[in-house]
Amino acid sequence: MGINNIRVAVVGAGPLAREHLRAFKDVQGVELVGICSRTESKAKVIANEFDLPIITSSLVELNEK
Repeated sequence: MGINNIRVAVVGAGPLAREHLRAFKDVQGVELVGICSRTESKAKVIANEFDLPIITSSLVELNEK
């Protein structure tokens, strides 16, 4: 992570999560870091697709990482 990077995570693992991640992945200065979802299996699929290191069902945990 560069000094000016913005860390981005998404909440939810539905179709819009993918759209947001696609939109952010090529933006200079943005680092995709995680996904928060109640549905772990869906979150894992998206995390693997976008190489997201954080998968959680807790917004508190997501914010702490």
